[in-house]
Amino acid sequence: KWVKGVEVKASEVASQTISFEQGSIKVNVVGADNKPLQSKDMCVFPAGETEKEVKCAGIYTDKYEFKLMPGVYDLHLRSAGTSEEKWVKGIALKASEIAAQVVSFDQGTLAVTVSRANGEKAKDNSICVYAPGVTDKELACAGIYTDNHKFILKPGTYDVKVLNYKTKEEQWSKGISVKAAETTNHNIVY
Repeated sequence: KWVKGVEVKASEVASQTISFEQGSIKVNVVGADNKPLQSKDMCVFPAGETEKEVKCAGIYTDKYEFKLMPGVYDLHLRSAGTSEEKWVKGIALKASEIAAQVVSFDQGTLAVTVSRANGEKAKDNSICVYAPGVTDKELACAGIYTDNHKFILKPGTYDVKVLNYKTKEEQWSKGISVKAAETTNHNIVY
């Protein structure tokens, strides 16, 4: 902050009160069900800027309060489950005021279980989710040696591949629909 017009005379003391009053951008992140949802990260930028953030919040939080100088800001968030990005543009912040922002991400859950045709659990698998018709770039994968996993995804249609590490056998299940704020249970048998 610049202070202009301060006049100092010989043998006198000049004083000037300088105030750095801040405002707050208070952010709450929710899912499609309006329940708190963690964001992977959230950062505030000067309005129109996308490279040099002013402040960033800690990773994996559903709420945060940014204390900032008055101005106009843009807010960038990524969801923890899907890495979906959202921008809130043009937040006008005044001194000593709170600009409350509620940011909603639509997400659903795809719960995949894997079993053998004889009913036994299939343990030596990876489970990967793909965009429909895509076979070479997964959107999300569950680690090795599992028979179930829950994926947090944007609403949409997905294909799932199960790969057995012992037999190298692959099993695809295609066209699985995931809806916002719902859990889709899907069993793959091979």
